[in-house]
Amino acid sequence: MIDFDKLAECISQIDKKDDFKDEKIENVNCTDPSKMSKEDIEKLELIAKNIISNGKYAVVTMAGGQRNKTRHR
Repeated sequence: MIDFDKLAECISQIDKKDDFKDEKIENVNCTDPSKMSKEDIEKLELIAKNIISNGKYAVVTMAGGQRNKTRHR
């Protein structure tokens, strides 16, 4: 079933420009979860769930293949 109202809403947003003038791009430190305690991981997961449930979150883009430092043949 097609939701034509939702489709019309999506089409109306195609040329919409978001205003990012107050936003900033920052480097983030790398954290290796395998070196963290279970308690620290659970604490960070709770913080993340609260942030997401309040509609405040960030997007992180990383290059693929950066985790493995050795090549396997």
